[in-house]
Amino acid sequence: MVAFLMFCSMQPAAYGADLCPRQIGTEQTLKSLRNGYDVQADTLGASKLTFVEFFDGPPAQLASLVPDKETIRFARWNFVDQDRHGGIWIGCHYSRTRLVMSKKLPIGTQSCLVTYLDAKSGLIEGARQIESIKCEEGSH
Repeated sequence: MVAFLMFCSMQPAAYGADLCPRQIGTEQTLKSLRNGYDVQADTLGASKLTFVEFFDGPPAQLASLVPDKETIRFARWNFVDQDRHGGIWIGCHYSRTRLVMSKKLPIGTQSCLVTYLDAKSGLIEGARQIESIKCEEGSH
């Protein structure tokens, strides 16, 4: 029993379901209306998650990380030395908006895996649809 407990505590902890909401509601406003034009909001509904990216430090520093491995079905990022620039952050991008939701990942996050639906499921603004986002923390 003790050996089993020690083995379980050494396994990485997985998380990810709440990293990026599948869709968000947004509102846009026009800074100035040109003479002779009218403006109205579209009725296309919520903005859908289109892609994610990971950053070495806060996204405002623009240090986007390239996946360590990428195929048509998934992309994997492995993180090392994550505390030197302010941690690893995720950026969630959505259709029909330039807004990006971002948050810092827990210290100790070792990797993240994004899986995509097959091409038959369709694209969102030219991007593959995300099936899941899963990250793993190492043992402490």
